[in-house]
Parts: sequence; C-alpha cells; structure tokens
Amino acid sequence: MLTIHFRPMVRAILVKKNWFYSVEVAQQTSESGGQEYDATYLSLAAGMKFDTLAVKLGYESLDSDDGQYGFATPLATLHKFNGCSDQFLNTPKQGLDGIHVSLTGKLFGGTWVLNYPQFRGERINAGCR
Repeated sequence: MLTIHFRPMVRAILVKKNWFYSVEVAQQTSESGGQEYDATYLSLAAGMKFDTLAVKLGYESLDSDDGQYGFATPLATLHKFNGCSDQFLNTPKQGLDGIHVSLTGKLFGGTWVLNYPQFRGERINAGCR
C-alpha cells in the first residue's frame, strides 16, 4: 500500500476576524490478489474564531475505487471522526463522505465542544447508505 499525503495548514486574518481553514489531500494505491486499487482522501474545513467561541464547518471524503476498495487508514481511529460510533472501524469499500459543524468554547476554565457529524456512503449505488 502506498499513500501520498499533502497537508498545508494555513491561518488567515480577514476583516479583523480570525478566519481559519485547512486542506488535506491524499492518494492511495493498493494491490490485493493481483488487483490494483486507487482511492483518494479529501478533507476541507473552514471556520471563524471569536473571543471565546469558534465555529467550524468541515467536509471529508474517503473515496472508493468504483465501490470495490475504500481508502484504508490502518493506523486511524475512524469512529472518533465519522459519527462517534464503532460502525466504522474500517472505511467501507463504497467509501465514506461526511460533513460536520462544530462549536468550541471556553467555560469556567475548561473547554467544551459541540459537534454535529453527518455521513453517508460515497457511492450510494454501491449499496452503502
């Protein structure tokens, strides 16, 4: 398995507000049983930070190769990011698309996070909903 990953991290201050965004792209090639598979990973996120509150919107896609192979992350904990459930210990072979909205703030010396994720199969016609 070969994975090439690109992750520039950028912060920008626009119109006296602290805007932030990130972009990650990875391409993966894998061989199994004489068959070669290719899959792509894409993550986009943008948000704005206020005094004690941050708002973020994100999109993540773990691609599939025509529903035959899902982007593999053997060292990752997928359930932490994709729905907070143990449903995704491996990326489904149909792939996985997700969006999330999060609010983060500070209260009584601590930090709180409110996260709303929504995900679905990247290739619906391949049988994942």
